[in-house]
Amino acid sequence: MEPPGVARRTVDIETIRRVIIGLACLAAATAVAPQAVAAKGWVELRATPPAGLKAGETWHAHLFIRANPRELAAAEGPTILIHDETSGNDGAGWTKFDATPVPGEPGAYTAAVVFPEAGTWTYHVHDPIAGGGYDFEPIRVAAADGGGSRLWWILGAVAGLGCLAVGLASRLGDRLRRPRDPAELSVEIRPR
Repeated sequence: MEPPGVARRTVDIETIRRVIIGLACLAAATAVAPQAVAAKGWVELRATPPAGLKAGETWHAHLFIRANPRELAAAEGPTILIHDETSGNDGAGWTKFDATPVPGEPGAYTAAVVFPEAGTWTYHVHDPIAGGGYDFEPIRVAAADGGGSRLWWILGAVAGLGCLAVGLASRLGDRLRRPRDPAELSVEIRPR
């Protein structure tokens, strides 16, 4: 018999089954959720453009796609799009650079990006797995040196060759105008 004042609580077997099934589903969802999140890949940009980048210089962008091997095999490589801010934002004027796979590193890509002129540029990394992309803060690209030092080198070489030609012509002219030894100039006349 039960002591007085203590209520007896009964739980049927069906309620216990529901609680156990609910806990099992919760445990399974917790175990699978990180894998489901990781299954959808994304692109990681490992290096932004260097400070002091000049027009015409190459920025080697290193990209990494985080995805499972099946998605990597099915996906195209990522791309980088650049856009000059001064040309407006109408969709025109975007230049596309395709990234190429890095041999021996699954998911690793590199793209050689060249900003053709000085100005403020926007760049966008297109994600082939998620189908979207990532916009980054605009960067400032400095004007190129203009090749002035190379031009001066060429002008110096031309001037040097010109001086050499004038010197040789002068020496040759002196040689032609110089009087010769009279013995060399004598002419022998023979009777006929």
